[in-house]
Amino acid sequence: MQLIAMGIYLALGDSISIDDYTGVHGGGAPSQLARKLGVELVHLTRDGYTTQGVLADLAHAPAAADVVTLTAGGNDPLGGDLSCAILRRLHQVG
Repeated sequence: MQLIAMGIYLALGDSISIDDYTGVHGGGAPSQLARKLGVELVHLTRDGYTTQGVLADLAHAPAAADVVTLTAGGNDPLGGDLSCAILRRLHQVG
């Protein structure tokens, strides 16, 4: 695996990517990947987040990142969102 020198890793999304459920501080996938790659983690994932929350967090995201992961869309149907609206917002994120 190639290491990224002094890079930035932006993690966006829902509870799939948070550390809370691992029972270990820094045990979530983004935290582990950032350590493995040796990059700075900008961790903008939240429990219960929808694609609307991800779009709102983009305002706080760095202008550029070397690595980006997105885990979003699973909570949107719980609020009654239709798949076309979810896909539209995911497209806006990209």
